Amino acid sequence: MNKQHQDLLWFKQSLENKELVEQLKKIKLIIADIDGSLTDGNLEYTEEKENSRRFSTQDGFGIIKAMKAGILVAFLSGKDHGSIKARAQLLGIPNDLFIGGRKDKLVVIEQIQQKHELADHEVLIFGDDHFDAFVKQQNPSILLATPSNAPFYYHNFADLVVPREGGNHSFRLLVDLILYFQGKHFDHQLITQALR
Repeated sequence: MNKQHQDLLWFKQSLENKELVEQLKKIKLIIADIDGSLTDGNLEYTEEKENSRRFSTQDGFGIIKAMKAGILVAFLSGKDHGSIKARAQLLGIPNDLFIGGRKDKLVVIEQIQQKHELADHEVLIFGDDHFDAFVKQQNPSILLATPSNAPFYYHNFADLVVPREGGNHSFRLLVDLILYFQGKHFDHQLITQALR
């Protein structure tokens, strides 16, 4: 099965899940992990230092479209690296929504919620590993979406598993789903036609 057909089936299955549809309609903030979520998780190293990450242009387009539709997008990473900051700045992520070098994600998320006056059910985390799952464990009202490359034991735990790997347009597919359910998608009619 090719990836586009897999994406379509996932979209249709998500549409049939009425509880999920209602939850995604309420999302006002998406908090994205970086390594393994917005990238494939691989890092290039030189002898001196960590060198680079690869980001998806489609994910970037999805981030821009989500923000234009009124959804806040935050980057929250345990690492504080120049490549992450450069990506956030290029996409127009506000400085207060780019947080690097923090492993205490639950504390940071609560701070963002307070600042932007957001309830738990208005927040979705997109992440692939322990620190993201820990937030969900501590606060089950926050939604957790994970890319398909997350370790298998997070798949059943997550509210939503995107059928693409991190760094391979998985965030874009998630944004497409959320914006479509909220009636804000820039290509709403084309998606509707494809779902028939």
